[in-house]
Amino acid sequence: MNPVSIDLPVLTDVVASEGLSPAQQAAVLGALPGLVQDVVGELRPHFEQQLLDALLPRVAALIAMRGDATQAGQPDR
Repeated sequence: MNPVSIDLPVLTDVVASEGLSPAQQAAVLGALPGLVQDVVGELRPHFEQQLLDALLPRVAALIAMRGDATQAGQPDR
């Protein structure tokens, strides 16, 4: 699998470019962990469902493929 390269600005550069004072920058950066935690909490159920939706058909296909290979090696009963 090829890694995907995404060019994202460094968060401190984004905050600095908004014309905030150093105290405001520090406040924004200090609040960031809580903000990220809130967003992750909101996204987690959706992400987990998307992961299951994508993963389960592949697991089922793998099980079916392995089952077919196992049955092919055994004589019919």
